[in-house]
Amino acid sequence: MSESLLTQKKVCEIISFSNKLKQDSLDKQSIIRDYLYEMLDEGSFPKPQKFGRTSRWFKSDIEQWLKKQKENI
Repeated sequence: MSESLLTQKKVCEIISFSNKLKQDSLDKQSIIRDYLYEMLDEGSFPKPQKFGRTSRWFKSDIEQWLKKQKENI
């Protein structure tokens, strides 16, 4: 069985819940997306897998990142 891959939108939704941000407007979605790419640039977030111009994250990588964030609280 292959591992689940998550879209940028789904990853942003997960991050928004982990950071208690609500995604009820395009501005907040943009902020969350910017935060995602800021963390990628810093090396503090799992790198996506590239499929052409599309990025996908392994669900297990995101789950590990969330667990680590909870441990650091």
